[in-house]
This record gives sequence, C-alpha cells and structure tokens, in this order.
Amino acid sequence: MVQPEASKGDTTSTFYTSVSDVSQAFKVKELSVLVKDLKVVRAQLQHCVALVVDPMEKYTRPLVEYVQSLADPSSLVGLWDYQSSTNIQDLECIVPDVMSLVLRLCETPILRAFGSDLAQSLLSRHLKSIYRGIASSRVPQCMSCFRVLIALASFNATIASELFQLFNFQAEGFSRAARYRQARKGKNPHQYLYDLRTMYVRFVLAFFSHGDTYVKKQLIGTKNVVQFVFNHLDEDPYLFVQEILQVFKDKLILDHHVPRHVKLAVFTPSNLSKLADLYDRRDEEAISATETGVVAELVHEFLLSICTVPDVGVCFRSPGWYPAETDKTKGHASASNSCLAKFILSLQPSDDMRQQALLLGILRVCPELIAGYWQHVPLTYEPRLSTKWLGNMAFMQKVVQQPAASFYFRDTQAYPTMPPSADLLLAHILPRPFARATSVKALQHAHPLVRYMACHLLAASFQKFDAMTRQMHQVITTLRGVEVDAAANVMKMDIDDEDDEDEAKERPSQAWQRALDTLREQFRRALPEIPVLTLQHAALFNGPPDAKDDTEIATQRRLLKIAIVRLLDYYQTHVPIAFMESAIDPSNLIPSNLLDLSPSVLVHLLRFLFHLPDFQWSSKTSGKSVSHITTLITLYLRTPHQLIRELTGQLVAKTLADSHMFRHDPEEALLWLQALPSALTAVEGQEALLRFLDACFLRFGKGEYRYIERAVEVFCAASAPLDENALVRPLLWHAEDASSNNEPSYPVSPLLFVLLEQLPYLQANQAVIVDYLCQLLLLLHAKQKVPHYIHAIFAQLQAVLKVQPETDVAQAPCFDIPQLLAQVGQCIGVIHPDDDTPMDIIDDTAIAPLLAVDPNGSQAQQQWHDQLQKTPATATMGQWATLASKCASLGFSAYDPLVAYISRRFPAAGSLFAYEQTLGDDDNDLRKLLAAVPFPVLFHNAVRAGPSSAEALSVLCDSLAGASSHSVRCAVHLCMQELTVLFLGDTPKRATLDLCLGVLQHVVGLVNEENDEKESHLTADDAIAIKELIFGHPVLKDIDARIDTLLHAPDQLDKNAIDWLQVVLQFMDLFADGARGDSLLARVVSVAPSELDDRVFRVLMTVVKTLLARSAVPSSVVELLSCDALVGRCTAEELLALLCLPVEGDKQARAAQKSLLDACCTDVVHAMAQGRALPVDMGLLADVCLAKNVDVGGIVQSYADVDVSAPWIDVVRVASGLPLTKADDLLHWALQHVLNKLNGATFLPQDTVIDALTSLIDHLADKIDWDRVDKELVRDYVLNTLLDHLDNAAALRWTNAMVKHVYANYTRMEPIETYIRRILDHDQYASLCKPVDLRALEATEEEDEEDEGEDATFKALEDVPIESATRQALTTLLATLNTIQPQVLAKNHGLLDRLLISYSATTLESDRCILAMLESCEKHSEKSILGKMLIWGPGSDEARQSHAQSGRLFDETTVSMETLAAIDRKRMRRTLLAVPSSTSNASSASSASSSAITYDPAFFLPLFANLVSAGRLDSRRFIEVDGLGLVIASLSSLDTRVRSIAYQVMDQFYAQLEVARFKGLLPVRFLLDALKNAIVDRAEADVPPRLPPAVCLCVAQCCSILLLPNHFLLPHIAKWVTFRPALDMNYIPMYTALFHSSSRSSKQERQWLLELLAASVHNLDDYRMYSRHRVWDQVASFYQSVLADDQARALIRTMTLQAIQLPAIALRLIQHNGLVVWIQQVLTMTQRRSEKENIQWRLILTQLFSVIRESDLPDRVAAMLTHQITLLETILNQ
Repeated sequence: MVQPEASKGDTTSTFYTSVSDVSQAFKVKELSVLVKDLKVVRAQLQHCVALVVDPMEKYTRPLVEYVQSLADPSSLVGLWDYQSSTNIQDLECIVPDVMSLVLRLCETPILRAFGSDLAQSLLSRHLKSIYRGIASSRVPQCMSCFRVLIALASFNATIASELFQLFNFQAEGFSRAARYRQARKGKNPHQYLYDLRTMYVRFVLAFFSHGDTYVKKQLIGTKNVVQFVFNHLDEDPYLFVQEILQVFKDKLILDHHVPRHVKLAVFTPSNLSKLADLYDRRDEEAISATETGVVAELVHEFLLSICTVPDVGVCFRSPGWYPAETDKTKGHASASNSCLAKFILSLQPSDDMRQQALLLGILRVCPELIAGYWQHVPLTYEPRLSTKWLGNMAFMQKVVQQPAASFYFRDTQAYPTMPPSADLLLAHILPRPFARATSVKALQHAHPLVRYMACHLLAASFQKFDAMTRQMHQVITTLRGVEVDAAANVMKMDIDDEDDEDEAKERPSQAWQRALDTLREQFRRALPEIPVLTLQHAALFNGPPDAKDDTEIATQRRLLKIAIVRLLDYYQTHVPIAFMESAIDPSNLIPSNLLDLSPSVLVHLLRFLFHLPDFQWSSKTSGKSVSHITTLITLYLRTPHQLIRELTGQLVAKTLADSHMFRHDPEEALLWLQALPSALTAVEGQEALLRFLDACFLRFGKGEYRYIERAVEVFCAASAPLDENALVRPLLWHAEDASSNNEPSYPVSPLLFVLLEQLPYLQANQAVIVDYLCQLLLLLHAKQKVPHYIHAIFAQLQAVLKVQPETDVAQAPCFDIPQLLAQVGQCIGVIHPDDDTPMDIIDDTAIAPLLAVDPNGSQAQQQWHDQLQKTPATATMGQWATLASKCASLGFSAYDPLVAYISRRFPAAGSLFAYEQTLGDDDNDLRKLLAAVPFPVLFHNAVRAGPSSAEALSVLCDSLAGASSHSVRCAVHLCMQELTVLFLGDTPKRATLDLCLGVLQHVVGLVNEENDEKESHLTADDAIAIKELIFGHPVLKDIDARIDTLLHAPDQLDKNAIDWLQVVLQFMDLFADGARGDSLLARVVSVAPSELDDRVFRVLMTVVKTLLARSAVPSSVVELLSCDALVGRCTAEELLALLCLPVEGDKQARAAQKSLLDACCTDVVHAMAQGRALPVDMGLLADVCLAKNVDVGGIVQSYADVDVSAPWIDVVRVASGLPLTKADDLLHWALQHVLNKLNGATFLPQDTVIDALTSLIDHLADKIDWDRVDKELVRDYVLNTLLDHLDNAAALRWTNAMVKHVYANYTRMEPIETYIRRILDHDQYASLCKPVDLRALEATEEEDEEDEGEDATFKALEDVPIESATRQALTTLLATLNTIQPQVLAKNHGLLDRLLISYSATTLESDRCILAMLESCEKHSEKSILGKMLIWGPGSDEARQSHAQSGRLFDETTVSMETLAAIDRKRMRRTLLAVPSSTSNASSASSASSSAITYDPAFFLPLFANLVSAGRLDSRRFIEVDGLGLVIASLSSLDTRVRSIAYQVMDQFYAQLEVARFKGLLPVRFLLDALKNAIVDRAEADVPPRLPPAVCLCVAQCCSILLLPNHFLLPHIAKWVTFRPALDMNYIPMYTALFHSSSRSSKQERQWLLELLAASVHNLDDYRMYSRHRVWDQVASFYQSVLADDQARALIRTMTLQAIQLPAIALRLIQHNGLVVWIQQVLTMTQRRSEKENIQWRLILTQLFSVIRESDLPDRVAAMLTHQITLLETILNQ
C-alpha cells in the first residue's frame, strides 16, 4: 500500500516505503491501477537517481531491496513483454522509462550484477521494441526509448560494446531525432532537456563516455552518426553546448588510446567551422536563475585546447621549416596539419578578438601554416583609413612578432644539410600581402595613422629578420664546427682518394650561408626604398614647428618621428646596402635641434648613429658652430636620462676609437666622459668647457703627430729613472710601444697634451677646466700600471697653472684650483699628508642649511647642490647617513651631488673611513651612497685611513659587485700600483699591504664565482685576462719569491719573515688559487720534514686545508704528512682532519691512512663512537686496533648516552670482530642501547643509519644470543614503529630484521597477531601499500614508446618502475610475521580484505609476498579463500562486501564485471609472452623479458582453473582479456605443473564452449580444434607434453584477435588456420607471410612476428624450429636493411639476448650462423648508437663471455672467441 509520508503537495508523499509495496506495484494487474503504480515507481526512481544513488536513503532503500530480492530480471522485463504483446499505449512511455531508471539505479556497486543481467535481457528481447519506439511519430514514446538506449550505453563498457554491435544506426527515425527540437517558449535554460535532439546527442555521447576504444573508433566510422551532433549545434543552448564539448574533450581528445587519425575524422575542417560559427553568440545567456554564460567563450576555450596544444586533438607537432609531405612513417596522417590549414582560412581575426587569439595560437604552434595562410588569405591589405584595414594590420603584426621556429630537423637536435627556401622564410618575416608596393603606398598615405601602422609592421619585420638571422648564424657556426671535425677525422684516417666531385660539392655551411645571403637580398627587395623614408624624415624634422595648443598633432608627429628613426636604424643595421644604393649621407639625417628631441626619439637616433660605419664626427650640424662630437658630449652632459647617457657614451667612444686620440685604448674615451661635471653645474661653466673641448678636438685633428711626439717625449722622460729597477721595468712604457704592430700604445691619450697646451690661454672659467682635468687625471690614474706618467702630467699641470696645492683643505668652504690640485696630488701619491689624525668635526648646525632645503621646492635640487658646494668638509664628516637620506628625498636616486662632493674633496680633506660609522643593512642610504662612489675614490680614502677603519675593505668589496670588466681591471691596477710603490720603499706598510691583497683576493674569488654562474656580466675571456693581470704582475711574482726564500730558510726566520708567513696564511685564497696552490704546496713539500719550522708547518696545514675543498691532494703530500717527523707535531684534531684528505691513488691512500691511524687510532675510535663521520677504511682500522690492543668495545660502551649514528655502528661492527671484545655481550648491549634510544626518540635517525643497523643485525645474527634480548623492549619498539612510523621504509626494514630473529621460534599467537592487526588496520595502510596502477603505467609506457621510437620489449632493458619502498618493506614485514605464525591469517579471514586492497597480482616482489601469504592461508585454513581472491586491488574490500551481501559474489556476471574487468589486456599480453621463459633455466636478470612488470601466472592459473571448473566464466570476456591466451601460452612452459594446470583448464573450457553462445564463437572454436588436433600422444605421455612456444603464443594471441573484426592479422590467420585441420608444430606459424609481407600494414605485421620470435626461443627444439625457416640468417640481413626501424632492431637484439641464455644455442649461433661476425659488422657500420642500444649490446657480449667460460671448449677456440668478444667491447666503447 501507498503510505503518505509528507504533507500535502509534497511529491514524495506517494512514494513506497516497503519492499512489498514496490513488489506489488510491478505485478501485472488491472490497467488503470498498473499505470498509476508504475507512475509512482517512475517518480520514486527519478527521485533516487537524481543526484547520487544512496542505497540507505529513505525512498531508495525499498527499491534496492526489491531488486536484490529478484533472482533474475524476468519479472521486470515481463512488464515490457506485456506492453509489447498487448500494445497498450498508456504503458508505451512508462515501461521504458522505468527500465531506464532501474538501469541507472543498478549502477551502484551492490546492484551492478543485476543491472548487467537486465541489460542483457533488454538487448536480447526488446531491441525491436526500441526500434519501433524510435520510429514512432509520438515524441514522448520516442524519447522514452532513447532514455533506455542512453541507460544501456552508460551502464559499462561491456554493455556499451554489445549495444553498439547489435544496434542498427540506420533504423527508421533514428537520424530524424538529431534535428528535432521543440519551439522555445519562455527563458527556461533547461528547456532543452525535453528535446528529442538532446536524447539523440546524449545517446551518441554515452558511447564516448562509457565505451572502450574499439567502440569509439567504430562509432566514428559509422556514417553520419557523429556528424549529426555538429549539425545545428549553433542553435543549441549554452548548457547543452557545454555538455557536448566537455564529453568530446575528456572522452575523445584526451583519450590517448584513440588514434589521431580517428580524431581527425570527427574534427574535420567542416566541423571545426561549425564550431567556429558559435563565435557569433557573444551575448550572455542564462544558465540558471542567477548565472549567465557566453557561448563564444565556451567554444573558444575548447578550440584552443584541441587546436593549439601539440600532439593533442587535431594539432600535430610542428615539423618546423621542413614539411612532412615525404614522411610516410606515421600512417594515416602526417604532421602537416592540413586540417588546420583549411580551417584557419574560415576565421575572421580582425572582426573577433577571440578568433584572432585562436588563429594566433594555431600559427604559434604550427608555424608551417603561415606561408600558406598568407598565400590564400581572404583579408585585404590595400592601404585605407578603415577599422577593417587597421585590424588586419594589427593582426599581421602579431603574426610577424611570433617567435621563429627552430632550425633543428624535426625532433632531433641536429641541423639539416639543406636550408629552407628563402621564399618560405620571407613569408614569416614580411608577408607577401604587405610587400614593397603595398608598404610604399601605406608610407605615402595622407593620414598619419596609416603611416604609423605601416612603420610598426615594418619594424616588426626587421625584428623578426634579426631573430631569424641570428638563428641561421648559429646553424652556420655549428655546421662549420662539424665540418672541421669531419676534416680532422679524415686526415687521421689518411684518406687521400677524394675525387674532384666531392671537393666541388657545396658544403652544408656554405649552403646555409648562401640561403642567408639570398634571404637578406629578397628581404631588401621587399622593403620600401630609403628615399621614401627620408622624405618622411625631412617632413617631420625639418617641417614647421608644432602648434603649442595642438597636442594631438604634436603627439602624432612625435610617434611618427620615433617610428621613422627606428626604421632608419633597422635599415642601417640589417640592410646597409640600401643606404649605399640610395647615395644619401646618413649624417645629414641628424636634426639640428638634437638636444630638444624627446627621449624616445633620441634613443633610436643614437642607435642609428651608433650603427653608422663612418660617422663624420668632425662635421658640424647645420645652424650650429660646434662639431657633431661636441653636440653629443653636450647631450651626455645635460641629459637626465641614464639610458640616453649610456647610449651617447657608447656612440662617442665608438666614434673616437677610430681616431688617433683613443685608438690605443677605446675604453679611455668613456673615462673622458665620466670626468665631465654634473648637469647642475652652472650653464656658463658647461658652455666654456664644451667650447674648450671642441677647440682641442679640432686642434688635435690639425696637428695630431705633433702632439703624439710630445706625449712620447714626456712618457720616455718619466720612464728613464726607473728603467734600471727590475721590479718596475716590465711595467714601463717604451717608445717602441707607440708603433708596434700598427697598434700604438700610450699610457694616456695624446689629446691630454692639447688640453695642457691650451689651458694657459683661457681668460675665464679656468676653474671649471681645471676641475675637469683633475677628475680626468684621477680616472686615468686608475688604469695605469705605474703612477709615474700621471706624476709627470700632474707636474706639467702645476707648471702651466703656476699654482701650488693647498695643504689645509678641510676647512675650505669652496674648492678652487689649489684645493683641486691637493686632492689629485694626494690620490696619485705626489703629495703626502703630514699625519693621519682625524679632523675636528663642526657641530651639526653646520649642515642645517642643507637639511632645511624644501624637497617640494621648484629649484630644490639646484639649491641643495649649490649649498653643498659651500659646505666645508669638516661639517660633513660623520653626517653621511643624514646627508644621504636628505639627498635621496630630493630625488637624487644615484646621489650625484654627494658623489661629486666626495670625489673632489676626499681624501684631501681627510679620509671617509677616519670615523667609525655603522653601515647597517644593504638597503640604507649610507650603503647606497658608498656603493655609488667610484672605486678609485674609495680606495684612496681607504689607503689614507690606514688601519683605523675595519669596514674599508668591506666597502671596497661591495663596490666591485656587478662592476664591469674595465672597472675590475682598474681596481686591480690601483692595488698593483700601491703595492709597487710599497715594494719600492724599504718596509711596506702592513695596513696598506693587507688592504691591497684583500681587494685582490676578493677579485679572484669574484672571478671564480662568475665563472661558475651561467649568467654573468664577466665573460670567460674577461676572467682569464683579469687573473693573468693579477698573477702575472711582477709584484706578485716578487712576493712568491720572498715566500719561497723564507720556506727554505727556516733557521733565519726573523720578525719580518714571520710577518710574511702570516700574510700567506691570511690571504691563502690568493696565494693558493688554481695552479698557484699546487705550486705553493710543492714548494712547502720540497722542504725536508725534519727542517720544517713550526710556522712553516702551519703554512703547510693551511694550504692543505684550502686545497681540500677543491681537489684531491697529491700522494707525495700525503706521504709527507704521514711521516713520523710531522705526525708527532700534529694535534689529535689535526690528525683527524688529515684523515679526510681525498688522496690520488689507492695504495698511497692506504699506506698514508695506516700511518695516521698508527698515531691516532684511539682518537678515531673515540670520535666515531661519539658519532663523528670520518672517511676511514674500517678494515684498516680493525687491523691497527688489533695490532695496538685497543679496547674498542670498552670505548664504545663508555659512551652510554650517545645517539645512534652510522660511525657508531661501524665501530660496533669493528669491535665485534676483535678478540679483546666479547661479541655476544657487546652486541647485546648495543641492541639494548639502540632500542632504548629509538623508543625514547621523537624523531628517528636518518634512513642510512637505520639501514646500517639492519645490515649489522643481518651480518652478525649468529653472534647474538637472541634469547637474552628483552622481549618487552622489542615489543614496545615494534608497536611504536607501527603506530607512529609506518611510512618509514628504513624503520620497517629494521623492524623486520628484529622480528625475524627475536620471534624466530615463537608458537603463540601474541604478539604476532597484534602486530598484523596494527599494520592492516592502520589508517595509512591503504595509501602506503597502494599497488602500482597498471593502466596508468601502460599509458606512460605507450607515450614513451611513441616519443622514443622503442618497442615494449626494449623497455625490458630499462629499470623497472620502482614501487614504493614503504610498500615493499610493509609487505615483507607482513610476510615475515605470517611465516612466524601462519594461523593468524588462517583463522581471521577478515584480515584478508585489507591485505588484498594492496595486491595487484603482478610479479613485483611485494605482490609475490602477498601471494605467498594467501597460499599459506589457503594451506592452513579450514575453508577455501577463493571468494576473497575474486576481487583485489584498491576498493576491493567494499566491492567484495557489497557482492557478498547481495549473494552474487560467485555469479558469472560478478566474475565478468569484477575479476575479468580488473585485468589490463595489454599487460596480460606481455604476461603471456613471458610465460614460456618464466621458469627457464636462464638467469632472470639477464632475460630480456624478465624485468618487465607482468601479471603473476601463479595467481591467475589456479584462479582460472577454479572459475572454469565452477562454470562461472563469461567465455567471450575471458577470451577478450587474454585469459585464455595465458592458459594456452602455459602449454609451452618448462614447468610440468604449470602445463598440467593449463591442460586441465583447456579441457574444461573446451567443454564449456560446446554450450556457449556469443558473437565470434565459431572461428575461436575452429582455431582451438586445430590446436587440439595437433596434440598427439598426450594420453600415453607420463607428463603433459610441452608445445612449441611459437605455436602456443601465436594461438594465444589469435584467440582474442578473432573477436576484433578489423584487426590487420585476420587475413593471415584465416589462411593459416584453414590450411590444414591440425596445426603444424614443426614450423613457426605465418612466418613467411608476415616477415615478407608487402601490405599497407607490413610494418605492424613484421613487428608482431618479431615480438613472437623474441619470446619463443628457450631450448634446442625451439632453435631447430627457427633454423628450419633460416630465421637467424634472414633476421641478421633484415637488421641492416632500410626496412628495419628502431623498434624492429630492438626486438632482434632482444631475440638474440634471449637465445644465447642457453649455452648450447649460443654456441650453435656462433658456429653455424656467424653471430660474432654479425655483431662486429653491425657495431662497425653503425655510426651513432643510443645509450639504450649500447646497454643491450653490452648484455649480449657479457652473456657470450659467460657462455665461453662455462662451456667445455678447446683452449684455442675459447681464447680466440674471448679475443673476438674483447675486440667487440672495444668497438662498442669507442
């Protein structure tokens, strides 16, 4: 009865709440009552399956219990029988709806078996009823039948496959449903659910969602079925479009098992265009009451995912510049993307930004489509002012700006010998639609926007051309290197018979160079001519000035100026011949108002001038009285922009470097620019300085040789007094340096003498000129090797000015000429201050005017600058942090005024480091200020400060961070100058010496660090030059000589000598850098040990420690250090440090270590017992301790509280082997100690320590009395580990070792049962023991095979995918516990549910441990555990429980859906291929197939035997998953027991086939009959006969192939099986037909055959079968033919490796088939071999060595073969 359960109006009020009510509703009765009851059932079913089926839900439970109560679905199907027989229209919709809803209800696991039976019944009895319903003109009936079809297709893969095979897609009315939809009424977004088209589409999509790969391929091949989904798609609502696209993406595109050509059959250009039509739906559409969505955005994301991701969807990986038309290796579709090439022509990139993004994405990943797109593009590019044209231009620019494809050939890392055509390359750079004719029109258009767009596109083309030419230059450079190497190899081989044709043939690098030249020429011809641009330039720069009030026009002109100047720069850079042909003087393009141009224009103009080859710097700008170079210097002086300053400096330096002024050192020109005053200097002074420099430039140009001669005279005069000094002589300049190799060299530019000559004639602003000269002298001083030339020039400056330097400048408010001269004199060392006493500091009020400047004032920066110049130095000392903060607040980011102030006044006014100042962190203003100060200024202040400042060296080192190569060299020169002056005196100042050596040591470290970094501002050549500058300097050589003298005169060490040794120790990184360290060490070692002074000994120890971190120490040093004369001097700590020396040579290492251990073995034992790691040979330590009677055990036990460590364990191992130690007592104490420590530890030791404990226990188990071990302590540790450290594999391994020994003789259940339950019931057990996902592993291996071109058998040579170490340790521990007490699992079968969730039925060690436990449980248990074994893997416990509750655990449907469905077919195929060798006598480690992960036949064969005998196997499904194939393959096993089980299963299954009925039964029975007829004399044999593996494996695979109607082997199988009634057991099946096949699938056929051959040779009978076909000879010839690819060769190597595992076969292959000669020929003729191939060949050669050693061959023959194989190894290693 119906019981109301809710208030009125509630739809659930009429639902049934008891099983009896539901049962009564399904019974046939009076029509009106039946209709009413079924409507209630339908509503209740709809409620239950609306979201997720919950069997325990109030209204779902009675339905579930009713279904569980049914023995079969006949009572449900009977309703439809009743309706069909009576043709009751009232039931024509209700009954199908109820059937579809029941099927959906049965998707829950506990009803799945019943659902499968119901589906099978509907397919067999009511498919015609469904056809009638679909053809009906009544839409509700039609929709009800579609719901049944959807439910069937969605149930599982098996039902979907059967439905597809049985359903007639050409049935009447079926295709009509694809286009039928009702008229839209209202705005309900879910109205589409009631459309017939929705039912049709969902039915088709159900096959994609739930069908297997075969179903998907066949469905796509069915005419118009999938096509109708795309028809009228543009009219579907948002939610429906989203559903369709999501299924296509997840279930088709991302399904890697569906071939790419099949996906292309769905997403054809026509269908892609239909999807692109959805871009027109840009408006938001309702999704729900509150949400909206845009269909265009939805389809855009979908198309991006399938069209712009390589190797996904319809997008093939780009072949780059090399088309794939000739590539026939990939079968149906080559990677030419022809589908996308047609599709992109239908897109409108200028009308829709989404379509533009899609098109750009496609062209980015498929650049080979660009040329064809521009050739057939439907867009117009004729210049016009329209949004359409502007959009087209913007799109073209984006295409051009995309990065160019690599020039590598396909996926290789090699360049081809022939380059791509120039036309193809040009299409990517400057598309044909915008070639010269069109671009000229655009540049001459009246509207500025059109001209601007044209300029931008041309600029993008130049940038693309630059990137592409760089790549081509890289290709040319690489190919030239390859050609040089090839030529060198030819010369080594003395090949002189090269013919004239080879010499005349064009080399690859020459072909690429010719292609580059052709590309440049064609690009130039496609560009507009230069006069077109110069006319635009003249109109912009020489035209009337812009109106001040018209900002729009001014902006237009500014942007056009930038564009035109940038184009001119690109022309000059990339196609300079265009300027040459135009006969235009580029210097005329320099605007007269250069200083007034905007910064953006100036940047491009300066770059343009920089690229000019012959810039006339001495010419004058029109309307100006100064030369171009002076104009540029003015720009450098006055610009506030750092980038413009840098570009101007580079231009000036490049321009002046070609003149006699700076040809000797182009970088000196930058120093002349850096000496210019600040931009805040008075304008009058700036003008005076610029006019003075301009006049000097012109004067030098008129009489350059006169000034050069004057400079030579001054330099020679300065060198003459020092020429006799041996230390300085190599550093001096000589007159011959001025003309050597046509590259004159001068200490400074001769231009400086022009300035000195003209200085007296200045009438005004002389101070500005002198200030410039002083700053210039300081900068030039930093680049000198010796300071004497600057001294001479300074003397001339003093003579010219006739002014003496001021002695007291600290109090001077303003610096004039005397103070400036004092600053220079002190810095260059001409003037020496009286003392270094700190100056008196004025109070803080002296800087109050500086601090009072308002930062917001209009002239704040100028005011602060002027006020700073009036401030005396005494007022600023100690106030630098305050002043730096104020300076930064005024906008001086580089602290320019303060830097200039410091550079001009210090150290003349005192040292910056005279007062201790807290620098603080790196971000404060004081550090930033000091970092901005030039290094020479800081260095001079540091030298002046002497030892008074501890932070001077730190500041100097920070100043060098990020410095350029020139700046670093200048810093080195300054230090060397100071050191030279020091050494020319009597006694060097220690403070200055330490400072200079400290800076040099930092520079060496900086250079070494830069060499280690990939991204560095110092190149490798810079680093070499800097180190040569340092270590090649005479001063460093002099220091080395002094040290060498001191080391060899230890008896004469005075205080000075001791100071020098301290210097060496302090700057060891400098004196021991690189080879210098080895040299210093050699000099120390050369001193006799007995004569080694203690201080020299300390030097030796320091050198050794320094070199220790860098490389191995020479053995001679170790011998010296280990001699008795030195060992006695070393402290215990030093001896332990010497033990860590990495020594070259084992013999020397052992001898030296023994000497050291003789002196400190007790200390070593103490140190290691406390946990200190020492690289000591433990065997040697044991010998020394034995010789010296050291009580190692007592020492170890004296440290009772020490933590467990690896050194401690090593010492325990040593002690246990010494006679002085009682091993049992020591090991018992050690175990107790370890257990106490581990029980009380919060964190366990490292895994290596615990593994060392495990190794200790395993090796010394026989020395331990395990009965003495405290069992309670062990139990506490085990329980703590299982509770808190179950994820620690090392702890589990140690636990397993302890349990195995401690509980070895236990017979009680406890505590073993507690341990097992703790493990299996642990929360983390399921995740920690999760088995390998075989399907995911299979997909990964397939991707690897596709990427690497290797076959699955080749994977056998790779490392097996390592399973979790924790899983392996846990299963091993469980297996140990089960071995100790097997009754725990035998009496508690409930524990097996948890155990089986970690089982994957493979040959992995952990799975075999689980299988051993299951076998043990079956052996010791009173009842069988077969019910447990039917389901395994993650989630198996829940599935087993649900099936057990429903009573269907042993049903055929359950076995089919759970047991057989859990089998991965591809993995099973690998398993059956490995079955014949699974018990072979050959070593599994060497077997080609033994290392691959396969299913375990020891599990599946007994399981199949029990299921077949019980009649619970679905025959077709059993064949489809290759279960039958595994059984047939077992008939060839070498194990008699395996063959017995296989024959038993075959007998029973053959009988089962007699009554079976399924599609494809007849050919399978025919094949099995042929196999049965071939087995003779079975009854008379004592043991089951072994069939040839080749025949068994062939039949095993053919059984499942016969169920695949489109398999490529079916024609061959048909001919083979029907040839005779019994199979021929003496020949390889189908060998000739497959190996010599010429069909379209010949490659696949040959690969299949080679896989069969590689797995079928295991004894002499198999070898003889191969010999009958001459397999070895044919395969050897095929290996070197062009038909053999990498997969085939890998399989042949695998077959060879498998064959030679048996010595008898190996010797026959050598004797009769020339195996060794064949290998030699292959290795000799193969130029390049992969590492995997080399591994395979090494395995083959290793096995041949083993065969020769183990075989009883004559000595002469064995020696000859050994020699030949040794030769093969030599060839292989070349």
